Amino acid sequence: MTTHTLDSTGKSFVAVTEPSKIPYILFYRQGSNPHPQFFLFYHESADMRKVVERIKKHCELMNLRFVNVRKFVVDLEEVENKAFGQPEGE
Repeated sequence: MTTHTLDSTGKSFVAVTEPSKIPYILFYRQGSNPHPQFFLFYHESADMRKVVERIKKHCELMNLRFVNVRKFVVDLEEVENKAFGQPEGE
């Protein structure tokens, strides 16, 4: 899906999104480079076990060392509520 949007200067740009897919960020290491690199990808599941399983298969296939994966975009209030034990919606 593409969306035409205006930025703060009024210039138009195109944003490409995958409908019903969640953006994730993968941190990985390649070769002898000790610094993690990253890339973004979409996955249809919100179940982190499924996402980790899939991305570990990708890392193995591409000869990358898996470091971490997480959602790229998070709801700050949801994260704060989980961190401080507050029920959602309060």
